[in-house]
Amino acid sequence: MRTVILEDMEPVFLTLPYAVKAEDRKKPFTADMEVASILFLAEGNRSKGGLLKGPLEKISFVSKLCYPLYLFPWSDNCLILDGLGIVSNSIVYTGVPDIDSFISDFKRASTDRELYMKALVGHIKTFESFTGQNEVPIDSVIMDKNLLSELSQYIRKEYLKGQPEEKILTPMFVDEIAQEKAGKLVNECERVRSDTEGLKNAVFVLVEETKFHSQKIQAEIEQVKEKYATEINSIKPDVDVKVGELNRKHETELLKVVEGNKKELAAALKEQAKYERELRELLQKAGKCAKQEADYKRRKNKDVASYWNRERNKYRKEASAVKKEISALSIRTKKMKEESELEVKELNEKYQGMIEGELNKIKKLEILRESNIDARKKEADELNLETSTITSSIEKLIESKRQQKSRIEEMGIQLKLDETKLIGIPFYIVRYESEKEARYNIYPPMMVQSYEGILKSVKRAISVFKPKISFLLEPISPGLAEYFTKDFLKAVYKEEKLLEEMFELGSSGNLLKNPNLREALTKGLQELNSEGWISDNELLDFQKVI
Repeated sequence: MRTVILEDMEPVFLTLPYAVKAEDRKKPFTADMEVASILFLAEGNRSKGGLLKGPLEKISFVSKLCYPLYLFPWSDNCLILDGLGIVSNSIVYTGVPDIDSFISDFKRASTDRELYMKALVGHIKTFESFTGQNEVPIDSVIMDKNLLSELSQYIRKEYLKGQPEEKILTPMFVDEIAQEKAGKLVNECERVRSDTEGLKNAVFVLVEETKFHSQKIQAEIEQVKEKYATEINSIKPDVDVKVGELNRKHETELLKVVEGNKKELAAALKEQAKYERELRELLQKAGKCAKQEADYKRRKNKDVASYWNRERNKYRKEASAVKKEISALSIRTKKMKEESELEVKELNEKYQGMIEGELNKIKKLEILRESNIDARKKEADELNLETSTITSSIEKLIESKRQQKSRIEEMGIQLKLDETKLIGIPFYIVRYESEKEARYNIYPPMMVQSYEGILKSVKRAISVFKPKISFLLEPISPGLAEYFTKDFLKAVYKEEKLLEEMFELGSSGNLLKNPNLREALTKGLQELNSEGWISDNELLDFQKVI
């Protein structure tokens, strides 16, 4: 990657806010609080030295810089380009066969069904086995879906709040080259759209030509239907009359059988109900006798108690006999129901067989009609099968094109611009130095949390092992945070010129060298302390450090 510091470059461009308040945060987050928070966190991440803590480090600089992004207008959306060119992507382009030649073959055979079938067979594998692909590099355009989604929310929400900023990393290309890189992706999208339209036209021609031949076959089928319809209509009235007579006879006999069985069953059920009432009365009498027996036993009157015992046994014996009668009646009623159901079933089967015999006179003609129709449908099925096979292969290519176009279009965010814009994503960079090496730590754009909200959601996590201020700032975008702390830092260590530029900008904008730092830092720390993010002891300890 090539980066240079241009002395005559216009240094001012639109920078998005670094700190964005969470929805539940009502209190302001001042610039002093922002600086104080970053310095507090930076100091907390500095190695203090020791056996297990690594070498002692000092903070060389803390500086607020901007990462350049280009916003390229695309219809009602825009593409996001990495201004430093760290991002490198590619898309896979799938070509298409010679569609014009394909269409011409079917047009020539449009009036001859036999030639048309030969054309179908000849092109059965034209699209099925086509695998022409090539990889198209698209540099600098951000394509990661998660990162794009998060950037989209951040940029669309904060774009109009942007302010000029001077400490920027120099883009590796100018507006014209940015437009060229973005335009390459737009052109690929247009090429995919054009291929899709060509494939759709091929499907349209194929379907319409097959439809023409299918309609001719359908006309022949209609003639067969008319012929057999005449024959069926000539015998149908007689069949309907006989079927109607059989249905009436069936209903009459069925009603007679059902009513007869119903009366017999009702008589048996009535008798069963009489015995059940008698059983309840006997059981009640036996129960009363048992109570009398128990009462006289308590009075020590054995003779009377013995009398009631005999009476109870008598009623129980009579109840047992009644139960046997009920059981016998239950078996009888069950058998009556089964015999009734069997009689109804046999009657239904009898008349159903006679009705089907009449209806079969029509069914025989219908079978002959279908046999004649099937012979003509066979050719139509072959036409449609071959057509379906080819269109299915084309549809797969179309779907592949749609997915590719959709993937490309998903690379745009919902932000309408009139021209290409260069914006900056702010971040803080901290340089730590030890005797052996220097390292960098980056703090990407942050969401400022509400103290009350944090207490509710992560109260258990706040302890002496995790200071409260670590919950104050959370990355606006996890994807952007990962990009800064991994991809960007990796490029910084790898690209010497980028490292030099960042060192120069970081050193020149070093907050630690700002003559107003102590006053701003003191005010910011006090505001953090009053809000509850740092304790009195943390405030005193940090003031000693600075």
